Amino acid sequence: MGDTSLGTLVKQAKGDDRSLREYAKDSGVDAAIISKIINGTYAPKKPDIYLKLTSPQASPRGDVTYEQLMEAASTTNTSRSYQAGIAAGMATTASILSVVGGVPVTALATSLASLVAAMTAVDGAKKAATKKEKQKDMLTFNNDRLLEFEKKQKRFRAAALGIIITSLAKRGIACKVEDVTKLDLVSARPDECLTLSGLPISSWWFSFWAKDKELDERALVFKEDRAQVMLSRYTPISADPERKVSIVVDDAEMYEELAKYKGQTSYRGEMSIILVDQSGFEVIKEEYVAHYEETDTARELHVV
Repeated sequence: MGDTSLGTLVKQAKGDDRSLREYAKDSGVDAAIISKIINGTYAPKKPDIYLKLTSPQASPRGDVTYEQLMEAASTTNTSRSYQAGIAAGMATTASILSVVGGVPVTALATSLASLVAAMTAVDGAKKAATKKEKQKDMLTFNNDRLLEFEKKQKRFRAAALGIIITSLAKRGIACKVEDVTKLDLVSARPDECLTLSGLPISSWWFSFWAKDKELDERALVFKEDRAQVMLSRYTPISADPERKVSIVVDDAEMYEELAKYKGQTSYRGEMSIILVDQSGFEVIKEEYVAHYEETDTARELHVV
C-alpha cells in the first residue's frame, strides 16, 4: 500500500504537471497553506480546506478524494496530540526529579499537577484513536451515502435540464443537448451543455446541485463555502461573449447565497443562478450575477 500521509496525498493531488501556485489558483487555497501541508508542518482541522483541494475546479491528480484527505488529517492530528502529551510528561517528570534538595512542597505540587495534565492529554489522544476506529466502522456507510448522493445529483441534473428545456420550448426557443466530453477544454467541464441558434448566446453551460440534508450535516460544509466553490468552478475558463453559464439549484437558501455574489465574481461572461422546483416541474426564478460586459445586459437570455 502506498504512503497515505496527508502531505503525500496533497502532493499527489497537486501532481507533477503543475506548480504549487497553479494548484493554489485552481483550488482557491493559499499556496503557503498547501506548502505547509505537503511539508508536514500543518494539518488543517476544518474540512473546507480539503473540500477545496479536491473540488472539481481544483482537478486533483491521482483521483485523490476529500474522504482520503479527511482520514489522513485525522490520523496526523491524533498522532501529534499523543506525541505532545508524551513530551509534556517527560519534561514534567524531569522537573519533579530535580526537586530533591530543599525545593518547596508547593513547587512539587505544581509539577505533579502538570504531570496529571500531560497524562490527561495522552488519555485524550487514546480516546481520539478509539473514536477513529469507530469512524472506520462507519466508512462503508459513508461511502454508500456518497454513492446515493451522486445518484441523487444525477437524477436532479436530468430533471432540472428537462424543466429548463421545456421552459425554453414554451418561449419558442429550440436547443440541442451537447456531449460535454467533446468540449475542447483543459479546465473543469460543465455538467451539461445546450447549443442554441439565432440568439446572442450560442452555448449554454450548466452545473447542478441538489440539497441533501443528511450529507450536508455530516460534511459540516457551510453554505457560504459551498457557494464560493460552485462559483469559482468556471473562473479559469476563458471569456466568450456567446456563452452563458448557469448554476441550477433546488434549495432557496443556496439560491439566495449564490445570488449575493451579483457583480462580485471574477468570472467574465454571462452567468446566472436558477432555482427549480422538481415536484412542480417548473423554474421558480433566475438571477444574473455576471455579464461579459459589466453594464451590457443585451445578451441576457432568461428561462423564466
